Amino acid sequence: MAKNVTRVRVELKKKYNDPEKNFREMHQEFKRRVSNAGILHDLKAHQYFESKSDKERKAKAESKKKARQQQIEEAIRRGERVNVPSGVIKKIMSGGKKDKKTNNRRQ
Repeated sequence: MAKNVTRVRVELKKKYNDPEKNFREMHQEFKRRVSNAGILHDLKAHQYFESKSDKERKAKAESKKKARQQQIEEAIRRGERVNVPSGVIKKIMSGGKKDKKTNNRRQ
């Protein structure tokens, strides 16, 4: 059985006189390319065995969740009152993105 192999290659560019800075920049580039290639996502997905029925169960639960969110979103847009926690409403209205509060304290 052939495995799909994704290769990530990063070369060290000597932009600075400081080898540590060069290495840090190369390491950041490597992490970016690994992330963009989806290698860690695949690793986590295949870390444990998941049976076919478990995959189907998860997919069905996810589709139910999406359908419920769409119903709530449509009701909100129509101006109806919805009986769900406010965090759910915020999440739906923000497009599913998590709100991250920025830390404005000076250090």
